Amino acid sequence: MGDFSGALEHLKNSADRSKDCPLPYVNAARAFLSLGDLNSARFHLQKALQIDGRCSTAYLDLGQVEMKAGKVEKAMDLYREGAKCARYLSEVHDALACSSIAEIHLEEKVRFGRILGR
Repeated sequence: MGDFSGALEHLKNSADRSKDCPLPYVNAARAFLSLGDLNSARFHLQKALQIDGRCSTAYLDLGQVEMKAGKVEKAMDLYREGAKCARYLSEVHDALACSSIAEIHLEEKVRFGRILGR
């Protein structure tokens, strides 16, 4: 496992120097996500989106946060928004892949709910 605490300090310095760039916040969110701190990850991704409302990476990572929180439908909405904001084909690909996985997850959740009588 990496030194996420050290990375966070470095990213804070980067964010202070690059106030118009969302990437230090995206990367900080990834470190918080790796540490299991969904609230801090969510906060930093929202900050990234305040800086650049078309940052598809922030939408995709926020979708991952919501998936980990069990909010599959919200994650799917974020993946779709990420696809709309994509600047590169690779970002569209990632958004569609994440959305497809979330959709399968949701379908299985419903199917298992029926099996379990929920």
